[in-house]
Amino acid sequence: MYVEALRWREEQGMDAVREQLVRANAGFFVHGGEALTSLSATAHDAAVHAVQPRTFTRALAGGGHAPLLDRHGNLVQIECPGLVDYAGIAALGTAALARSHLCSVELGVLIIDELSRRQGRLVRASLRPS
Repeated sequence: MYVEALRWREEQGMDAVREQLVRANAGFFVHGGEALTSLSATAHDAAVHAVQPRTFTRALAGGGHAPLLDRHGNLVQIECPGLVDYAGIAALGTAALARSHLCSVELGVLIIDELSRRQGRLVRASLRPS
């Protein structure tokens, strides 16, 4: 199963997505900053984000996006179906939505890994309904 998962990641180009996300957010992932610069790996990912916003960060007044954390330092993702533009998703197509979801999951995993390194413990993700 592990080998199949690695094969799938290679077929989907997920390592390239991971590298793009880290490059776009070097301030956070490389230099230890508190904010992400970009939530998108590609232009099409940004288009999907516009119709289905990611809900594990909060926009900062000075720019950037801070991960949402609970009082224990775990990443929080809030389900907000009311924020989704379903007509916009239909216009972009399900393939774009699926690809963007993969990029979003990859970004979430990167954030959890980074927070785990910073906190010296395994950080978890929790899902909260709005």
